[in-house]
Amino acid sequence: MKKIFLFLLLILFLFSSTFAALMKSIDGNTVKVEVIEIKDDNVKVKVFNQILTVQKENIMYISFDEKTTADYGVIVDDKIFSGKLTSYSSTTANIQMNIGEFILNDVSKLKFVNFLHPEVPDIKWFREEQPQNFDITLGDNYTEIKGNIFEAKENQLFLNIPVLGQGVLNLNVIKSISYPRYEFKEPYVLKLYNGYEFKYVNFLKKVNDYYFFDLGYGTLSLLNSSIFGFSGGMENPQEKYTYFILKNGMKFFGDITGSDENNLDVTSIFGEHKISKDSILTFAKIPTDKIMLVVSKDEVIYGDYKKENRKISFNPYNNGKIDMILINSNKENESVVSTPLKNWELETNVVNKSLALSNYNLMAYGNDKMVIIVSVGSNDGFGSYNHDAKVTSLAFDDESQLLYSGDEKGILNVYNLITKKVDYMFDFKSKITYLVSKNKVLYVALENGKLYTITGVESKELADLKQEITKVSVNDRAIYVSMKDGTVSKIDKFNGKNIWNVKFDGSITDILLLKNDKYLIASQLNGKISILNIENGSVLTSFQSFEGVYSILPSLLKKYFIVAGKNGKIEIWNSVNLNKVSEFNLEKNISYALVDNTGDVIFLLNNNSIVSMKLFEYK
Repeated sequence: MKKIFLFLLLILFLFSSTFAALMKSIDGNTVKVEVIEIKDDNVKVKVFNQILTVQKENIMYISFDEKTTADYGVIVDDKIFSGKLTSYSSTTANIQMNIGEFILNDVSKLKFVNFLHPEVPDIKWFREEQPQNFDITLGDNYTEIKGNIFEAKENQLFLNIPVLGQGVLNLNVIKSISYPRYEFKEPYVLKLYNGYEFKYVNFLKKVNDYYFFDLGYGTLSLLNSSIFGFSGGMENPQEKYTYFILKNGMKFFGDITGSDENNLDVTSIFGEHKISKDSILTFAKIPTDKIMLVVSKDEVIYGDYKKENRKISFNPYNNGKIDMILINSNKENESVVSTPLKNWELETNVVNKSLALSNYNLMAYGNDKMVIIVSVGSNDGFGSYNHDAKVTSLAFDDESQLLYSGDEKGILNVYNLITKKVDYMFDFKSKITYLVSKNKVLYVALENGKLYTITGVESKELADLKQEITKVSVNDRAIYVSMKDGTVSKIDKFNGKNIWNVKFDGSITDILLLKNDKYLIASQLNGKISILNIENGSVLTSFQSFEGVYSILPSLLKKYFIVAGKNGKIEIWNSVNLNKVSEFNLEKNISYALVDNTGDVIFLLNNNSIVSMKLFEYK
């Protein structure tokens, strides 16, 4: 009987024109239909102006757009779900899913439903273990708390927050609620545990373990364990004037309204709280002159964070291991100042090019056989340790947790900035001429021409170039080295094989990757600057600077590069059109230079001093 009925449908189809959907029966016959209604276990369709009712058990699938098909599940827009289409009309559709419910008020979003195989295999829909709290961040970029939602209505979220207690947040100031923490790129995005993302209009409510979202074309209700997280409006809330960092890692702005022996009364964007003093790691009032002052049990740390767009960083300054606070740190426009300004000068005996800067405003330099670490700007002492020979090279690791120092006998020490102790050492039995850290790998260049890599506590010889290595530059694809005999080489960073060599007349004093690492700049002592194609080593162009170039380096945004050297001469060149835009003189030979994370340039002078100069302005 079923086959006869479906055969009749097929005959009717042959005399019909176009319809809205494609329906396939369980015996393989396919017809074009207009779906009028789906209710209970029946599907009402129109074929050639006749209304027919078909039971779901006789249908394999319906493709509502006539082209989308799948072996299983329900497809809404471009996403496939495990679920069943329980009802359908011209204005609404209801899909019961394993993760919740989809109520569509725009049925054009419904593309396909497989009645025979509703379950989608090989997709992990739920967390195995539900977190007690979500990670929550706000649009100010500095508020980081934890909490769970116990109620939601009218775009307000009612939270249980550790230490703070209950609080309320408006959806418009929320940057992210997720587990684990996630950086959403756009406001009002919902992300499921399986990776699906939706744009939503409103967070409607929370009922028991279900969250209800208005997607604009329908309502999606989801089990808590199926949600990875969602973003809110990402707007900057009105900030209070005291910044709190709790021992559990939460960070927020508030105001102190009262206190007793054991507690502080605090108001914040979440509400009013009584906070135990024992739960607070650090708090400080932000002065009106925009100097951030952070007071902890161990340290007093401060810095100008507004005027100069500086990064205020605490790790590894205190035992709380606070990572970093970035305030107004975005720099988009870079220009050369009309008059260079000296920020500070530090007199010290630095050997060779043993100077390094960390991400946390620490500067390390080699003073004969001693490594000294100070705070940039204030030059306050942070730590020191000794070698048995003169220190020749220094480098911080990517996370600025470790300091590597090499000496003229080939000893490499690994100094831990948290414990302030040397964790371990390596003996390369040849003078260490240069150190550079990239992507958690340390590259060690030696006087005997060998290049080593260190990953963790393991060292490996990568290449033997037979000539003393003077400089190493690394990108994601290869290693570029200069040698004392005037050779520049490109080396495969994984197997150490030589890719190309270029031999120059005269010594190479420095090399530099520029313009998104597409070109390599090589400077010579005679002042000739050459631009090399990194693919084959060919010299694309060259130009003449001054005689006695010792160092070249990029500006912070790489719009310019700085040439420095003999008699303190400094030139600034535009890295796009290769025009010289400025020059001045510090009167003493400059052997090395670095750019700090504020854009200031630090020069190592041969009169045994280090000078910081402001050469660029940023907006």
